[in-house]
Amino acid sequence: MFKILTKYNIVAILPIENSFYYTFKTPKKVSLSHKLVALNYSRYSPFNNPQIIYYNDDNLIHLWFYENKIDAPIIIPESYILSNIYKKRNKNSIIIIEDLLYKILIISEGNLVSSVTSKTFDNQFLQMSKDQYNVNSHIIIKTSEYKTELTKAINSLPLKELIRWKSHTITARSVLYSTLNLLAYPLAALLAFVMLIHYTYGQSQIRTLSQLEETYKEIKLKNDPIREAIQSKQALHRKWSSFIDKELIYPDIMISIQSITAAVSSQHATVKNLVIADGSLTLTIETRKNPITILNALINIPYFKNITIKRSFKQKNGTKQVTFDLTLIKLEMNL
Repeated sequence: MFKILTKYNIVAILPIENSFYYTFKTPKKVSLSHKLVALNYSRYSPFNNPQIIYYNDDNLIHLWFYENKIDAPIIIPESYILSNIYKKRNKNSIIIIEDLLYKILIISEGNLVSSVTSKTFDNQFLQMSKDQYNVNSHIIIKTSEYKTELTKAINSLPLKELIRWKSHTITARSVLYSTLNLLAYPLAALLAFVMLIHYTYGQSQIRTLSQLEETYKEIKLKNDPIREAIQSKQALHRKWSSFIDKELIYPDIMISIQSITAAVSSQHATVKNLVIADGSLTLTIETRKNPITILNALINIPYFKNITIKRSFKQKNGTKQVTFDLTLIKLEMNL
């Protein structure tokens, strides 16, 4: 059945390498509509006017952002299918798929928490990822095994699952336009009221007053639910804005750490320790080079500022142990 659906562009799979995955906790028993998801979270996408796929799972929201529109009414993320396969083996594990690019999934407590691709992959990054997400194991999947299991999982998707994803594909800009149309309704009602006044002005004062009173009551009854709905949405917007300002002010920590390890490794140095607290990082490395070369490599990372050498000393084996202070750059929150 799936081959027929893909042949006629009814169902499509969103590859990991073409998407940006983001997940975070939400207050319990909070139901998010398509419009709220697009208005509140599209700013976290690296793409301009992103396409968005999402779903709620308990108190987690999972989002996939992608750039180019896919001509299919049902779009299912590849990382979602793969996480359902591999979390049955281990609910706390890092999945490393050896393909043209390394496809890396991190599953913690049975939930997909990160999905990235990389041209390279080293043990240092693996260990730091395990520490960050409190995951104690990893699984390496060969290309042939990955393709076989993915194909099998896709072909066995039930109809209920396909229908579920149809209702969770949205575009940020289209939601913005529909919201603006909603806000225009009270203005249209007011314009109708003014036109009615001018139309009946030439009538007798007693009859005009009676007609206007009745018209006012009708418009007020029609306008009150719209005004209450807008006020309710504004209150919910303020609530989520406060939540985002407190919880989502920094870049993805896994991507930030990976950029540090790549910069240090490029200078043939080794990360010895990394401490993260309240947006500040303390990095200790071991090198035989001038610490300034490491400093320059760290400065080129776009996620940090105020990068300084805290201390440096030469060890008995001839290497230098150098400690740096770094500060994460806060995301812009223009809600």
